[in-house]
Amino acid sequence: MAECIERYLPKDRHYRVVDVGSRRARRQRLTHRQLLKHHDHSYLGVDIKPGPNVGAVMRKPYRIPVAGGSVDVVLSGQTFEHILFPWASMLEIARILKPGGYLFLTAPSRGHVHGPVDCWRYYPDGLRALGAFSGLDIVEARTEF
Repeated sequence: MAECIERYLPKDRHYRVVDVGSRRARRQRLTHRQLLKHHDHSYLGVDIKPGPNVGAVMRKPYRIPVAGGSVDVVLSGQTFEHILFPWASMLEIARILKPGGYLFLTAPSRGHVHGPVDCWRYYPDGLRALGAFSGLDIVEARTEF
């Protein structure tokens, strides 16, 4: 995530950022918010449950409480494997992004089952398919082992 922020977000402008799946887990210390400390930004953490680092709770699981076309950057890290219908979430992310906005998404391509709901693993072709389905242009998709 830090690499994406460094590569794609110049520091000479303001960004409206929404972090989807932002709730900090018990043992988790860092959040995506810290990665933006050198950028001029407004940050909204959203999740389906209240908790640390959540500024808005999604009352419906596939409805982000943000106006359409109003967000410069959507972050989502290690969340999409837990979403039952990720294509619905991608459509919602596409709805809130401004034209030319960015989605920075990290998700596992392998690994053990974790959490009470753990549905998916992702490869670059799967990420490109989700992007195409939701009308997003994919700049970069890769797997790191």
